Amino acid sequence: MLKILSFSLIMHFTFCVGWFYPFCFSGTYDIFVGGKKYGVYKDSGSFGELALMYNQPRAATIIATSNGTAWAMVCQGMIFLVSGLF
Repeated sequence: MLKILSFSLIMHFTFCVGWFYPFCFSGTYDIFVGGKKYGVYKDSGSFGELALMYNQPRAATIIATSNGTAWAMVCQGMIFLVSGLF
């Protein structure tokens, strides 16, 4: 479990390809696409699955607007779950 501080940059669209998949358990997170606010995650949410599955750059920037907690799954864990090998 990761502790997230308010105004932390969680993910930026220019980061390299997806190698982790974050899940938010608490806190508030703003979503920006193309420099414009697109939405908000409040106390739950996950993002970056397409970048992870297709090995592509991130499409959005996520910024924490309050303190919160999150958990992140690395690429191999996501592939394992999606492939049905468990």
